[in-house]
Amino acid sequence: MKQIELNGQLITYTVRESRRAQRARLQISPHKGLELIVPAGLVSEQEHETMLRQKTDWILANLRQRPAFLTGDTLSFLGDPHTLELIATPNGKRTTVARQGQTLRIRLKANLAAAERQDTITRALQNWYKNQARHYLPQRVSEIATQHGFNGVGEVTIRGQRTRWGSCSSRGNLSLNWRLMMVLPSAIDYIIIHELCHLLEMNHSPRFWALVAQYCPDYQQWRRYLKNPQLVDSRL
Repeated sequence: MKQIELNGQLITYTVRESRRAQRARLQISPHKGLELIVPAGLVSEQEHETMLRQKTDWILANLRQRPAFLTGDTLSFLGDPHTLELIATPNGKRTTVARQGQTLRIRLKANLAAAERQDTITRALQNWYKNQARHYLPQRVSEIATQHGFNGVGEVTIRGQRTRWGSCSSRGNLSLNWRLMMVLPSAIDYIIIHELCHLLEMNHSPRFWALVAQYCPDYQQWRRYLKNPQLVDSRL
């Protein structure tokens, strides 16, 4: 992460080199914030800052449109609504997230600029959900695999795929999306069963879906549920 001051505001951004990029461009997304995408190896760090300053008005206008995290917001954890509580600590050295009952409590430094504050909250929440996923998902895969007699399960990795909840490689390695920690446990179980069934059928043939139905009879309910775009907070 890099930072630059634009019109008195401290802005956090990242630079990504792309072999496909023919010219530099900016983009803002809920997941990555402000990104400067540049042709690989052709733009210097000084030129990065020049480009950003030339687009100051556009950057500040579009960053203001990003929904902010505020005390009282609701975030989902394992399908349960949790209230967000932001606590500014004057002497705080790092940002922490703690779950207490139905509250997600974030402690962060009190003197953060507005843009940096939101970036800090976003990263802290993403890291917290990822840590929860690393503890919960591999253990649940092991439990379900043992319960239903799936063999050949390889490594379970936690990733942040944009378009899928999970995947299974030909070697039996499972990749699961950390954003699953926002949905109901039964939906998580369906995704795990879905991927485990690929150990037997590496396709989505009728035989594959028959296997899924054998281990998760109500799988169609969970397929419909997981298509709801509101399950995952767009800011994460």
